[in-house]
Amino acid sequence: MTFVYATVLRDKTPLAEYPLGKPEFSSAAASILSQITIESPRFTAQQANYLFTTMFDTDGITYVCVSDKTLDARIRNTFINELQREWRLKYGSSCSSFAAHEKDAEFGAVIERVMNNYNDERTRKLNIIKENLTEAQNEMSKNMEVVFDRDSKLMVMSDKADEVADQSQLFYQGATDLRRKMCWQKYKNIVLIVVVVVIVLIVLIIAYSLKSSKKDDKDK
Repeated sequence: MTFVYATVLRDKTPLAEYPLGKPEFSSAAASILSQITIESPRFTAQQANYLFTTMFDTDGITYVCVSDKTLDARIRNTFINELQREWRLKYGSSCSSFAAHEKDAEFGAVIERVMNNYNDERTRKLNIIKENLTEAQNEMSKNMEVVFDRDSKLMVMSDKADEVADQSQLFYQGATDLRRKMCWQKYKNIVLIVVVVVIVLIVLIIAYSLKSSKKDDKDK
């Protein structure tokens, strides 16, 4: 269960490969690229006793490794991920100007080191454990982001609910004041008439009382 070849390509241009002098692998890797899409960035093809495992990155770089067909998919994908990390760490997004095979020596040494590590069973197991831990950490980070985002949305909703409640209270108070004003406008004239009538009645009663009192005094 070993890796025998790996290459990094931009479109169909090989930028780095190891080992050199494997035209059957490099030509097969280039032909497989036509089957890779953005929607399906990972692809595996079998030719003879070998598996070609590929991964298309969002920056236009494709990583290809060749292993014997008995190698587990988990190990192959972990190997590809390791190549991606090493390439990004070394070159970032500055590879658009690289010529074909320009990095064979420099990055070929990196491929050789990674390949030797993964061909060693003990190191391969450690790398898989490391990959599992990384994935678990990434998943936990995503879950934490979801929780924080949910809490943030709940806080916004709570603030909006308080704002709506305050606006409702103001609307209710305004409606109450308006209703009182409308009632006063409606019954103001009636109240004034009633007050005038009451005053007139009081005046008449007082006048009548005074008149009766004077009459009684004359009779005496």
